[in-house]
Amino acid sequence: QLGARAERARLGGALLRPWLSVQMERNWRQTRLDPRDVAPPGYALWQLGGGGTLLAGSRVLVVDLALRNVSDLRPPSVRTMKGFVPTPAAVVDLMVEKLLSGVLDTGKLRLLDPGCGDGEFIDGVLRYCRSRQLPIPRIVGIELSPERAAAARERFRDVPQVEVREEDFLLPSNEQFDLIVGNPPYVSILELDASERERFRRSYSTAIGRFDLYVLFFEQALRMLREPGRLVFITPEKFLYVESARRLRELLVHRVRELYFASESTFGTLVTYPLISTIGPESSGAPTSVRRRDGST
Repeated sequence: QLGARAERARLGGALLRPWLSVQMERNWRQTRLDPRDVAPPGYALWQLGGGGTLLAGSRVLVVDLALRNVSDLRPPSVRTMKGFVPTPAAVVDLMVEKLLSGVLDTGKLRLLDPGCGDGEFIDGVLRYCRSRQLPIPRIVGIELSPERAAAARERFRDVPQVEVREEDFLLPSNEQFDLIVGNPPYVSILELDASERERFRRSYSTAIGRFDLYVLFFEQALRMLREPGRLVFITPEKFLYVESARRLRELLVHRVRELYFASESTFGTLVTYPLISTIGPESSGAPTSVRRRDGST
């Protein structure tokens, strides 16, 4: 077991926020952490009895909410939550439905998949349009990995409406799109080097505190979304409440059309508490629909 002591615990609304000072077995340095926010390098967090599970590495800290015990486990099935995470086809189809529902002039629109991987969302858009005999929009997939970009380019080589680029989505861009869909990479600030952090802090208002890359993807996507466009992302739900995502919440406050809390088993053993967010035009009067994990609204 790891040695640990509770620095303080506070009950804020329905959320218990234990703050721990954990002495890591492998390097003996002190690390302060918020279990709702981010794990130290190479670790994930599991709060017994509730709370969120964040996978950030191959080891897991198991923290009980009574603050009595911290255990260090190495479950063999746990994979790192760094970067690319494939999206199941059923989730892709659900998100594409939310993106394109009610859209008729699809052939006149530009659609973006940032961090497209090998093209699961692009394929989902093609399935949706073909099954409904709708024109295929002009689709751009952006992927940083040369291998995945090449695989996606080969996959859609016979579809002239699809363009796959090997680029960094977070670099400045003046392009505009009518529709944006995707599963941004889940990368903690702890996975970035000092130069990357500084670059992002200069370029993004959401790069505050212990930010994640998916938060920056949200900001960049909002910049590139042409009014009255629609954006659908699946990300961890924690941007709804962590302090480091405060600025993102300010950007989204009048634009969220639906919050769909997806099943905890969406990514198999990768328990991320996923949330599908549907973002529309800015409006102070439109209500936000919420679908909880138990199916209630």
